[in-house]
Amino acid sequence: MHPNIKNKQDFKILLIGGFDSTGGAGLQRDLEFQRNNENLRIIPTFYSYQGENFILQNIKRSYFHECMKDICHHWQNVPVLIKVGALNKAWQIAEIIHLKRRLKNVYLLYDPVVSSSRGNDFLDDDLIKTIKYKFFNEIDLLTPNIDEVYKFSGLQIESLDDYKKAKNILGVKALLIKGGHHKKHYDYFANATDAFFLNSKFYHQSFRGTGCSLGSLIIRGLSEGLYLEDAIVWAKAVLSSNLKDLTKYIELKRFVLELPQISFDGHFERLDFPSLKFNKTTFYPIVSSFIELEKIIDTGIKLVQLRIKDQLPYYIQSEIKKCLKICQKFNVYLFVNDHWEIAIDENVHGIHLGFENLQNADLKKIQNAGLFLGVSSHSYLEAAFVSQFNPSYIALGPIYHTTLKNMRFHPQGENALRTWVKIFKPPVVAIGGITLENCDKVLQTKPGFISAVQDIARSKNPNERVNRWLNKISELSPPV
Repeated sequence: MHPNIKNKQDFKILLIGGFDSTGGAGLQRDLEFQRNNENLRIIPTFYSYQGENFILQNIKRSYFHECMKDICHHWQNVPVLIKVGALNKAWQIAEIIHLKRRLKNVYLLYDPVVSSSRGNDFLDDDLIKTIKYKFFNEIDLLTPNIDEVYKFSGLQIESLDDYKKAKNILGVKALLIKGGHHKKHYDYFANATDAFFLNSKFYHQSFRGTGCSLGSLIIRGLSEGLYLEDAIVWAKAVLSSNLKDLTKYIELKRFVLELPQISFDGHFERLDFPSLKFNKTTFYPIVSSFIELEKIIDTGIKLVQLRIKDQLPYYIQSEIKKCLKICQKFNVYLFVNDHWEIAIDENVHGIHLGFENLQNADLKKIQNAGLFLGVSSHSYLEAAFVSQFNPSYIALGPIYHTTLKNMRFHPQGENALRTWVKIFKPPVVAIGGITLENCDKVLQTKPGFISAVQDIARSKNPNERVNRWLNKISELSPPV
């Protein structure tokens, strides 16, 4: 289902937090977004009633301690994901810290709850200090809202720079600020290596339990093998889709993803590139030179990508000129990989940009030139970033193992490709390790395009190989 999966592990999940009798927040919302099986346990910190009066009943420490002791005994040598929500006693923090230090492989998410939705405080000033100076060092991800950032740091978040300051002031390993209370409604993530803003569709209706639900979804994403950044983007996407038509409580009704917009500087820009669609999966070969293109241009292909690496600009421009001339003769769209400035000057049909190059290119200039734009993606984070530009197509790869270049991404597989085809409006390009011999399952996912590089380059007869590709796609590919 997911792209960019780490080595999957059989995680145990522990949910710790308040239990509210109305069911609108706390552990009930946490449970809504988890698989309820033998790998899941919950431990309440207190029971609350938020009706006409506010009533809070604490859990006895002896009960809490025995629960933690049992978990430590049975889960000491297995990977464990812990989500901590509402706390109201210093001894709860001490017990959780003790558990975390005893477990050998544990990840701890803390979603602080300073007060109830009615304004009743769970944390007094002394407990806030205890959490800040004793608990924060143990936390792997902190997920406060704007008001909770202020409570723990004294920082009033108003500007984009204030979001960035919060990470240093709070001193946690990773921070996800939920910005629903901010005028721009941006969320912000930062850890030691990455930082980005998230912008999801904002619903003016007030919902209880969105913070609990988001934290629980992040834990679920991690349990399904996602990297942290991808788990956060996926969790936001699932939550957004489930806020539609909501009447009272947040429920998990669908896994249709509404990806947030991603920005690395806090500035979001919507663009719109020409559509590139055919009624069936279309073969999209990639060549590295005019000589390679010349061998396959008369096969009936509809588009081709010229991918030249590590060459001087004058050589690249010369190759583009020759390729464009022969593509115009055979009515074939020519895409140029990466060299967008030369491509604009030569007025090719389209440009393909990888994730890193996309961040440095002048996308408005490409749009104003009227060119198609194709983009690469390998993960939820990258997909959320590139999709906001409404590209002509979105590529996912590598589908299978490839030796074309060093990849920091594992093979994605057909299930991840099927997810991409389902969630994106622009056509999806399947690329990476695909050959004539293994493409049947790829075609069944109905991608807009299927791409091959080495399968053609290494063939003794590229023209014959491409014709076999076209025939196979024609036979096996259903309408898209």
